[in-house]
Amino acid sequence: MGDILNTEGTELPIVVTGENNVSIGENNVSIGIIITNYNDGGCLPVQLDSIAAQVVLPDEIILIDDGSTDNSKHVMANFRDDHPEINVKLVFHNQNSGIENRFNEGLYASNCKYLYFTASDDFIYPTFIKEHKMALQESPVGEGCDCEECKHKNYAQFKLSCSANFRHRKLITAEEVLFSNYASIPGHCTCVDREILIEMGGFNPTLGAQHDWFAYMMIAHGYGFYAIPTMLSGVQHIAKGKISSYATEFKETKENIYIVKEMVRIIRQRKNKNFSVKMLMVCMDRFRFSPDWLRVIVDAYLEETQLRISERPEEE
Repeated sequence: MGDILNTEGTELPIVVTGENNVSIGENNVSIGIIITNYNDGGCLPVQLDSIAAQVVLPDEIILIDDGSTDNSKHVMANFRDDHPEINVKLVFHNQNSGIENRFNEGLYASNCKYLYFTASDDFIYPTFIKEHKMALQESPVGEGCDCEECKHKNYAQFKLSCSANFRHRKLITAEEVLFSNYASIPGHCTCVDREILIEMGGFNPTLGAQHDWFAYMMIAHGYGFYAIPTMLSGVQHIAKGKISSYATEFKETKENIYIVKEMVRIIRQRKNKNFSVKMLMVCMDRFRFSPDWLRVIVDAYLEETQLRISERPEEE
């Protein structure tokens, strides 16, 4: 594997340590797994072992280390060497760049039709790939992603809000999403169409921890998604500053205000009024724990609207 291109198409200085020579099956539901890691060598074995234990193996795994200083690179290299039957690609970086940028590298480096983006402290159950492939084979062309229930290991009975409406295994069209209450599609339980994600420009690094949630919600509202009412993935732990801790820590800082304004700007670019209104409502629901955030979103919307009015050419 040669140099990987970022979303702007410029070459990135990376260290590539090789791949197992396993071909990707020529089918319409090839699924690749993109794993990013930074100094999480303690969690990596659980994640990697869960992938090796799949009853149907993924077509490709791209392991990206984001400049770790612990034993992560050794764990990744050993996994590749121990599993020649799996198509494993290793990408080692010397400097830390952030999960969003590394996910985008994996997005452009993969050869699979569908991708599962995951962090080193997630894990999947043995039928994850099998169930997702079955869902993608069952569903008509047109859905942007498929999503299943998920859990946090420390909270065995806790299910994320995305699963609240997953009563049946079915395709949920974009029109149904627009007029239903699907407020969350977390990244660690979702496979996404690679071409659609590329068409969107990949993950937006300026959105911080919201990058995958926002991308998948935009895709679901634009293309629909396939719901799998089965728990197939989870998170090993909830640490401060990681994974699901963002919801209670998303405070009114300059950086976070910028993130919300960027979301509003992207939403307002869409010409579909129903889409824009629904996505704004989704954002409000996302931050409903804080009345201040409702004000921030409304203010951002009004500010963006005023900018658009001021940019209109004056009538002669």
